[in-house]
Amino acid sequence: IQAAVLRVKLKGLDAANKARQEIAKMYSREIHARDLILPSVAEHCEHVFHQYVVRSKQREALRAYLLEQGVQTGVHYPYALHQQPGYRTQVRVVGELERTEALIQEIVSLPVYPELSKSETLRVAEVLNRFHE
Repeated sequence: IQAAVLRVKLKGLDAANKARQEIAKMYSREIHARDLILPSVAEHCEHVFHQYVVRSKQREALRAYLLEQGVQTGVHYPYALHQQPGYRTQVRVVGELERTEALIQEIVSLPVYPELSKSETLRVAEVLNRFHE
């Protein structure tokens, strides 16, 4: 059943990816918070922005503030690969991964679903900028 549903949805994948790319462009253009690190796309590359992940040293305070303002966020990867229970014995780590483990504490995913309207996207950016003022 799931394959049948996804086969139908696959027809709209290009349009959905384009919509997420437009939302990402708007975020990148409208978010001016200096304390926030936005995603970047390497030259000559294309990103579909299945997720729009930013970094904030104040992640939990930011998430709480956004939620108070009606903006839901996510932390899709709360653990690095080598910390995942299923991989702990499967991944060989040489040395310490201090930077990776620090970055995991900063990441937060902003709303980027294809149906997000322009006004909703602008509001998310406005709320983020207000938090960092």
